[in-house]
Amino acid sequence: VVTATTASPTNPNGSINVSANGALIGFCTEGSNAADFTWTNLTLDFSANNGVNAINYSGASDTFSSAQSGRSVTCTPSSIGSVGTAMTLTAFR
Repeated sequence: VVTATTASPTNPNGSINVSANGALIGFCTEGSNAADFTWTNLTLDFSANNGVNAINYSGASDTFSSAQSGRSVTCTPSSIGSVGTAMTLTAFR
């Protein structure tokens, strides 16, 4: 298992290696505004709001038959609140 975590006031992004026949999962959170999320280089699986304090979150994933070296991923919320955003990526094989 390989993990990379990043925080950003706007659009968190990071790079991670994924083994052949592996999977990559991303989770992103944003606070203070209602937000939809767009992912670059991962497929959106869900976006939701917890209903309290306008904390929004999203998950995305993909599987790969060939190894991915330094796969760059970005999570982009439709709006940014005062709390900012954070993203974590985890690769499995």
